[in-house]
Amino acid sequence: MDLHSVRDHSPLRRERERKEPHDSTSSRRELISQRLVGAGTTLASAAVGWHVLTLPKEACASSVLCDETVAILRDRQTGREVVLVGTAHISTVSANLVKSIIDETRPTAVFVELDKSRFRLPDGNDAAPQVGSARPGWLQAMGQLRNIILRPDVSWSDKWRDVNAAVIGYAIGNLYQTIAKQGFKPGEEFLVAALEADRLNAELILGDRPVRTTLRRLSDALNSIGLNDLLKRLETIEFSPRVMDALTEAGVGDPNDIDQLTPEQLRSLVEVIKQPAVAEEMFESFKDALPEVYTVMIQERDEYMAARIRESDQPRMVAVVGLGHMKGIIKNLGYETVSCTSLTRRRQEEELLVPVN
Repeated sequence: MDLHSVRDHSPLRRERERKEPHDSTSSRRELISQRLVGAGTTLASAAVGWHVLTLPKEACASSVLCDETVAILRDRQTGREVVLVGTAHISTVSANLVKSIIDETRPTAVFVELDKSRFRLPDGNDAAPQVGSARPGWLQAMGQLRNIILRPDVSWSDKWRDVNAAVIGYAIGNLYQTIAKQGFKPGEEFLVAALEADRLNAELILGDRPVRTTLRRLSDALNSIGLNDLLKRLETIEFSPRVMDALTEAGVGDPNDIDQLTPEQLRSLVEVIKQPAVAEEMFESFKDALPEVYTVMIQERDEYMAARIRESDQPRMVAVVGLGHMKGIIKNLGYETVSCTSLTRRRQEEELLVPVN
């Protein structure tokens, strides 16, 4: 919003100002001045007939928008803004950051890295939306596999792909259930984002590729590698010195010992490797070792989610995605990067921009 869009020269505005007593305008001006002095700020003239608050740089730099896991993007053609938040899916710190950012920016749309099958609205037994598909028990899982195999309208090759995808999906779901039993809340940041969108009456966009498609593509990738080659590649993954230093800082001497960590150690590890530079180098190691899997799980979904963000016509959006998707989404969007301090300063100044008679 620029200065011209803030000004209102409509006949209704002029008539309202004509009828207002002068002491009302003076009172408003005095109130604004008190806010400025109380905040330890300086007053500057922005244009003829206007007073505008100029905030100190320190106040802007303390904004949650300046967190290292946040990127502010603007479409040069339309001016629409996207605040991209990179998260760790089992980090309460990430969930709290998402809430703070939505509170501060008050977006008209909230985008989350989920598809419709992984987000359930409340029913008679739930008081809030649920993130993540319900993991079936063994009997239910076997029943699902049986239904896939017995479908008469699907070729055997497609049935085999769906069976593999279902098995992989069950394994991933079981992993998250195991993590949840240790006191974590996988996908908590997405639930927070959905609840905040509802509170603000903002559009909630479930922008990830359908999980069934991703699991089928992942099954194809793993089959193309083969089990023996997959195990060999996993053994050859080498982390950079920066990543190894981060693991040491979190109390992990050997990456192979991660599954032996206590919940407290795991929480510490998540926050350490959530640093963008560390996370990026970890994903690069993963990409070098398993490019087929990286393409399916990261690259293709980056392209898909960037397209979903771009097709929205909402002027202000907060997009919540895993940290590993940030770089690819930024690249595919092609928007310009905005300084967090300049955005914070502009919005705070606009909130206190008042006419002077």
